[in-house]
Amino acid sequence: MISLDGRAPSPLWVRVQGPKPKDWQERLLAYSCSEGAREQLVALERAADPSSDRTRYLIGALEALRKLGLTLERWLDGLDALGEDEPDVLWRRALADEQSSRQRLAWELLVEVIGFRTTDTPEHWSHHAALLRLNRHASPLADVDTFFSCRPATLEAERRESAEHVIDCEEALGENLAGCWYAKRRTPVTVDKAERAGLGAFSSQRSRLQYALSHATPTERVALGVSYQRLYSRLSRRVHFSIADHDDQDEPDAASGHGDGEVSVDGLRWGTVVVGRLGGLCLARLQQLTGLDGGAVCRLHRDARDNQPDDPHQDMLAAIIAGSVRVGDFAMVGERLAEVRDRQVNELGYARYLVSYISERPRPEIGEEWRPATEVHTLWAREKIEGWLRDSLSQLDENQRQALLKLDPEERLLTYLRLIWELDLRGQVLGMMRQGPAVAYS
Repeated sequence: MISLDGRAPSPLWVRVQGPKPKDWQERLLAYSCSEGAREQLVALERAADPSSDRTRYLIGALEALRKLGLTLERWLDGLDALGEDEPDVLWRRALADEQSSRQRLAWELLVEVIGFRTTDTPEHWSHHAALLRLNRHASPLADVDTFFSCRPATLEAERRESAEHVIDCEEALGENLAGCWYAKRRTPVTVDKAERAGLGAFSSQRSRLQYALSHATPTERVALGVSYQRLYSRLSRRVHFSIADHDDQDEPDAASGHGDGEVSVDGLRWGTVVVGRLGGLCLARLQQLTGLDGGAVCRLHRDARDNQPDDPHQDMLAAIIAGSVRVGDFAMVGERLAEVRDRQVNELGYARYLVSYISERPRPEIGEEWRPATEVHTLWAREKIEGWLRDSLSQLDENQRQALLKLDPEERLLTYLRLIWELDLRGQVLGMMRQGPAVAYS
């Protein structure tokens, strides 16, 4: 264990003789991550059993969080050193990619500590540690088997012992094995099967996120990106090399402050804030798990949470996942006009809409489909289009009016809307959307 006892360093603007820097809020966020983690490490070192699986996990998590805070400070130092200079685009993209990798780490840590808050028992910690050990012993055996075509008896014996320990831990868990969110397998098996599955013992990040979202606060759910594809998958693409990345440069990335191919210095500062806020959420969960006061920074975090009765992101989360489009109204799905036919909500509170395309279709054979609420945006209330139709009917000549009146009322309304959309309205609406956020148009 690394001893971190001693006096805590002061924030940058206290150590120098001068006013607070312009980015003092970002500095404070970075400092609270690194110093809050340090305070918890010192308290844990004094109070907990260093040999327990639970303590070893918490130490590793807090050390990762402290390094994250120190990384944030390094980013800010580099951005401050630029002054008024604007570095070339690849320099900015390189730092953006580094921010994505750190955001990915903080995301994974937050998902885990949310999960462990629900399985905080000695049996669960022992089982998790046993799976780590099995994975650690299975990996070198698979490596030499693949690349050297041999299976050392020593490595096989170590893997067998690890698998037997996993089975012992699962017997201790009993029926609670079914709730082990971190494990891919949650039903009892033989030692042979556990041994063979050593490298695949842990659950996927996708399934972990699904579990975490059902136990997270609204603020945590917003920070985690609501779904796998909308944040973690994109962060992973930035971390790993792929020539396909060049095709995604125009995809906006509001979650990390980057996008449109051109990463600005302001975007990099915002990326620092996003990573820092994830770190702050990790610190709050780790404080709950340790149950230790820590020092001044940890007390400030705890007091801020205690004095805030309602989650500040409750309304934001509802706006993202619940949707505000009424059944029967007209909406935009991408750049296509659609009628909303139905709405359903799943166990996570996420809404989905059945939409029927009025003009252009995504594919010729697809006239209607279910889409998540995040992709369906209110355009016009049904009553507004009905009013437009009444006004238009009074201005048409008799032949045109009678042709429309012969249609079924529903078909008449959709025919009218399709006509004005294709004549001129589509260009007007898309022009407005490209100038700013999609809103309801009047």
